[in-house]
Amino acid sequence: MLCGDPDQRCVIHPTADRRSVRRIRRFLRDVLTDWKCGELLIDNAISVVAELSNNVILHVENVTEFRVVVSREAGKLCLEVWDPSGDIPEPRHAGVEDTAGRGLAMVEALCESFEWRRDDHGKIARAVPCAE
Repeated sequence: MLCGDPDQRCVIHPTADRRSVRRIRRFLRDVLTDWKCGELLIDNAISVVAELSNNVILHVENVTEFRVVVSREAGKLCLEVWDPSGDIPEPRHAGVEDTAGRGLAMVEALCESFEWRRDDHGKIARAVPCAE
């Protein structure tokens, strides 16, 4: 885990197992509390990163590690989750009885902006969570 000045960025490289999500949540809460972010922004950011991290762990084949980046840019909190797969997830349309398939819709609802892009080694999910 590398942290610099709060106006820059913090990075964590978790292993791709279910226990990592708890560590990521704690890491994010600590960073955002140090940055004096509001509770709603912290809660939204943690929900977004937890969902995106779970998606990597559950849906990317043969992944052992991924990357979470937290930064402040132009007064906005920015979250990035990188993984080695170039496949862009397709949102599912979950039925009333379904117990899965709502995660990306939840992420979109908690964010001012949310997008995917490919890089030379995989893909990056980039989100700006709502502060209000």
